[in-house]
Amino acid sequence: MSLGSTLGAMAKYEEAIDIFKICIQLEPSNASAYKKIALSFHYLNNKAEAEQWTEKANLIEQKNK
Repeated sequence: MSLGSTLGAMAKYEEAIDIFKICIQLEPSNASAYKKIALSFHYLNNKAEAEQWTEKANLIEQKNK
């Protein structure tokens, strides 16, 4: 996930999203990856996508409790 975070820090949000989606494929219960996708969409001013990914992260966190 650090590659995705690095890309996000470089404002390469689309690339970061791609990396975080790969993380989710490898570890579907990784709520942090969902949150980072949400944050990337937020920075891209795509609030609808950001909200959807935030909701998914919240569901994952609830299941992981």
